Amino acid sequence: GLRQVQSELPVKINENSTLTDISKVGGNIVYTVYIQGVKRSDYTSDMLAEFAATEEPDVTKNLALQNDGLINACFELGYNLRYLIYGADSELMYEYTITPEEYNAAKQR
Repeated sequence: GLRQVQSELPVKINENSTLTDISKVGGNIVYTVYIQGVKRSDYTSDMLAEFAATEEPDVTKNLALQNDGLINACFELGYNLRYLIYGADSELMYEYTITPEEYNAAKQR
């Protein structure tokens, strides 16, 4: 479950990104990700909004393809997955939320 995954953190997602925390906050399972080598001040708000808008459907599709038991259980219980993306300066760069409906729609494709 969630505690098992938390005990394995931090986990490198890719060369530049590290998942540092997963926690339950209200109706959300919140993933906190830090990206090395970039800072909030490197980007305009419009650029960051574009990153979030582009990344959210890609992540949703990848999660649906992975068919992970814990992720499935979270969505079946009605939780949203919320991603908080921070830069190297620890400033929040952007965030997005994947709902159970979005996840289920991605699984149907």
